Amino acid sequence: MSGRYPIIRHREPFFWWNVLRRRPLAAGPGQALVCLLGGDSAVYVEGAPEGAMARRVLAVSTVDVRRDVPIRAECHVAANQSWYVFPVMATFHCTVVNPVTVVRSRRAHAIQNMDAYLQGILKAASTGHGARDELSLERTLTEALRRRLAGTPIPGVRIALASLDVKPACPTDPGEA
Repeated sequence: MSGRYPIIRHREPFFWWNVLRRRPLAAGPGQALVCLLGGDSAVYVEGAPEGAMARRVLAVSTVDVRRDVPIRAECHVAANQSWYVFPVMATFHCTVVNPVTVVRSRRAHAIQNMDAYLQGILKAASTGHGARDELSLERTLTEALRRRLAGTPIPGVRIALASLDVKPACPTDPGEA
């Protein structure tokens, strides 16, 4: 996937003259606008506030809320006691179920860089498997990833394994092929 996911844009207007000069953020199709309102206690609201509430906006975020956004991750798994590796490609389907929770936890590594986070999940699930063939590795990895994704690893985002593809083993040194 190219681009930013799940937070597409985030803006923190520190001075009102800066807010007046810039175009306000607007949510397009498949997007939600989440605003942080200041005051006695900071509150996140979904949608664009109007009137007196609009003057209390401290930050505005645009969140992608499309269903089943595909994100690909790749890694290599070492074959059992050899110089060969199995190329593994996984596709995850991600859906934001609570945009306010996503914006609240926007500083978390998983939210800031979803691609790298899912790459790390795939690598962690693939370590320690002495793979002999593609089919057994695919079954083992599918089970490990489904267990790992069963909970909610990222607040406000539902992640599901869409596909897992294990290619035949190839030598680690391209000169040996």
